[in-house]
Amino acid sequence: MDRGESRRRQWETVQASLADQPGPQGVERRQEAYQPFFLKLGRGVIIHEGCRFTHPERIVLEDDVRINCQALIYGSGGVRLGRHARIGPRLFLHSANHCIDPDEKAFFERGHRCRPIVVGDNCLISANVSILAGVRLGAGSFVACGAVVTGGEYPQGGRLMGVPARDRSCEVEPREATPAVRWEPAPTLAIAVPGQGRYSLAARLLTTVLGLPQVAVILAGEDLPDSVLATIAMGPPDWRPESSKGILWRLDSGSVRIEGDSQASIPDGGGGLEELSLPGHRVLSCVDRADSSGDPLRATAELSMYYALKRLSKRARLLSEDERLSTWIAAWFLQRQQDAAALELCSGMVGAAVSALPDGESAERGLAQALSFPGQGEDRDSLLSRIIPELAKVSEIVRSKARREGDRGYSARTFLQCPELLIGLWIDDRKQALQFKDDLLQICGQGRQASRLACLGLACQLLEAPEAAACALRRLTDPSEFWDEEAFSVRSALGLASYCYSPLLAVFLTIGVRHGDPDFAPAGFPPPTLEFGRPIALEAFRSPADATEEDNWTVRAGAAQGRLVDEQAGRISRSLLESWLAWLTVPDLQGRPLELRRECYRPAALRWERIWLALFRRLLHSCGSSLLQASPWPGAKRAAISLRYDIDRVTSLGQLQDIVDLQAEFLEGPAATWFALSGTSQGDRLVSALERSFQEIAVHALRCSDTVPGRGVTCHSGPTSQYWRGMETIAGFERGGASYAEMLAGQGSVARPGWIEQGGEGRPTGIWLVPIHYPLEGSTEDCGLEYFDILGEEFRDLLECGGHAIVGSHPDLDQEPMRRLLKRERLEDVWAAPIGEVVQRCRDVLDYGNIRVVRRADGSLCLLSRRTLADLQLVVHPPAGEARRICIQLNGGIPRQLESTSGGNENAS
Repeated sequence: MDRGESRRRQWETVQASLADQPGPQGVERRQEAYQPFFLKLGRGVIIHEGCRFTHPERIVLEDDVRINCQALIYGSGGVRLGRHARIGPRLFLHSANHCIDPDEKAFFERGHRCRPIVVGDNCLISANVSILAGVRLGAGSFVACGAVVTGGEYPQGGRLMGVPARDRSCEVEPREATPAVRWEPAPTLAIAVPGQGRYSLAARLLTTVLGLPQVAVILAGEDLPDSVLATIAMGPPDWRPESSKGILWRLDSGSVRIEGDSQASIPDGGGGLEELSLPGHRVLSCVDRADSSGDPLRATAELSMYYALKRLSKRARLLSEDERLSTWIAAWFLQRQQDAAALELCSGMVGAAVSALPDGESAERGLAQALSFPGQGEDRDSLLSRIIPELAKVSEIVRSKARREGDRGYSARTFLQCPELLIGLWIDDRKQALQFKDDLLQICGQGRQASRLACLGLACQLLEAPEAAACALRRLTDPSEFWDEEAFSVRSALGLASYCYSPLLAVFLTIGVRHGDPDFAPAGFPPPTLEFGRPIALEAFRSPADATEEDNWTVRAGAAQGRLVDEQAGRISRSLLESWLAWLTVPDLQGRPLELRRECYRPAALRWERIWLALFRRLLHSCGSSLLQASPWPGAKRAAISLRYDIDRVTSLGQLQDIVDLQAEFLEGPAATWFALSGTSQGDRLVSALERSFQEIAVHALRCSDTVPGRGVTCHSGPTSQYWRGMETIAGFERGGASYAEMLAGQGSVARPGWIEQGGEGRPTGIWLVPIHYPLEGSTEDCGLEYFDILGEEFRDLLECGGHAIVGSHPDLDQEPMRRLLKRERLEDVWAAPIGEVVQRCRDVLDYGNIRVVRRADGSLCLLSRRTLADLQLVVHPPAGEARRICIQLNGGIPRQLESTSGGNENAS
């Protein structure tokens, strides 16, 4: 009996014993006993007696779902009931249909066509309703008694009635029109801008990022609402709005220039100060592209060396004996080149491998130290005389593996299986090694693995067999054998699509190029840093003579000191806006792929956003008003987490199910996005299983143009792909209609548009950009969390500041590291959902104008949302006392009174 059949039988036994137990005790027992079987069974779910479910492993019941008596829910195609959904008695819900098209087979022979059913948040389903496969019911919808809802997508707030059900929202008589129904915008803080353009777009982006429904952007010539208490004039130097109401603040240039990294002190809202470190520069590292117009062998050697060193630097686990031997031999051959460029490359190779060596004072540690600092205190010949015996000792590690001839000694076949041994033999006994010189040409013609063939080529050079060495090089660069002429890369073996990243291959190709160009030296790793963007300097206001270091808004760097905000004069440093935009700007990398560094994982933009939030809070507090801030995370969740799986190798249905089960166990439901390589069959056969398990399907792009409209997209890294190239990549994804993409050049804390500079103007990106993901492993052999923990501090900081953390892995790898990570981290109060769902929630809650403060005709203040939102979390920052959180429900297009949201004891404005 397989695992699936065993779980099905266990479920049938549990359901048979508990489904008909009445009363509160039955509800409580079902909640506890059913939870392990469902894909998700959220908090507060109530299932009344007589309800029956099939395939619960494909059913998601979000928090506070309530299902009345005698419901029959078939989960075979996937079923999701949203937060606070209310289900009436005798619901019939079936997520699969019989195939009824004309066919030679009988109906019972045709099987079923599965299509997921999604019932949105805050929906009300009456009694005796039937919902059929493929239905997607918008949030806040009502389904009348006896309706039959057939496949299709229905908008939020619909009123579905009849057989088949129709949306009759427009036919329903509205409530009696009264003055209280009408409303007008009632912002309490305005940002006045000169017109459409850079400043209006930047102001809208700022309020989007901060989630401030009380802030409105007012264009020149538009009247300020009477509700406005304070105004910020945001425009070019010397621009002032024609008129303003309330307190007027303006952007201005200070006389004190603060350069480099600095410290700022800002009010924390509780009468104290918050200290912030402000980075003073933005440096991005890029990789030069292989020059396809020049020598193809040179370009291949460049890429091979780059990827070989990159793989070594990413190793979190110890190198195996064979891998260490390959690295030492490669480094030794670089030493033999006897020039500064090769020695520097050798030092870089050994330096990249040091962290993956065994601990202790081993001979290899001594060898690494000698190779890392060549020529210090002794000449190169004496240094090599110490290295060669060490290499010979290392060679003994594989000598017993390669000896297949017993006591008869070595043969050509031995060296075909283990060419490193031939090099070790030459070091120990050159005379014995030369006996096999005549066999080398035959051996080189038979090799089927690129790394072994490269090692044989290196041995040929030692044994002075140029014809055999040329044979190895010719085969490795032959498109009909190993070479991919489009990617300028060597395949790992004949007939395989994967590429070889062995340091032996990189060194053999490098030496091959140097025979014709002795000065050739490929770049090491990390590659040379190329600076993009600009240093970020602050223009501060000169502090009064009696100012102290503890004054609000103080910024310091070395001996320079000033203030970012002059409260007495109502001035805000213009550099606050420009510095913030600089960190959000998608850089123009001039066609070069970005090289990820640790700095890319630090959400620097968040520092500037904290200053702006403190400023808005201060402005309203000075008017005796609270600041209202919307959080994108539902309910009491403090942050969000998603799993990301890149499908670039064959993945089985069993592996997929293991990952779905892992999410149900540790994240209480579906939380993964699967990125399939565009233009390939990888992932296609998994689509149906992914959909019915409510996993998001997205695009892993090889090129900037590889997007599917409405899908999320990331960039594949590899020799055949165009890795993230800044503006070029984002512009391509915009043209392709992607719903979101990854921002790799500097992390924001949550999804938001980036910023694109355009000749002194600028605009937000047309797509939303998500934070950079945290890779779980550095190589396919990693089986622990060592590699992830390199960035573990940044991961936890992002969750702590309320951000969206994405953990990336591959579905064909062992999931034990992911299991250990999810078990180790504190994620009980973190919202787990696929990336696209998190992005959509951010759009619905944060996008400018989606939630606004309005005033009814009777004078009451309300919140108005364009979308129906379940469990909207609001943070109220009062003029006195600590900030507090409240949770409300909003129906799209219908104002909700603010006083009721705060318990009647505080007006949020």
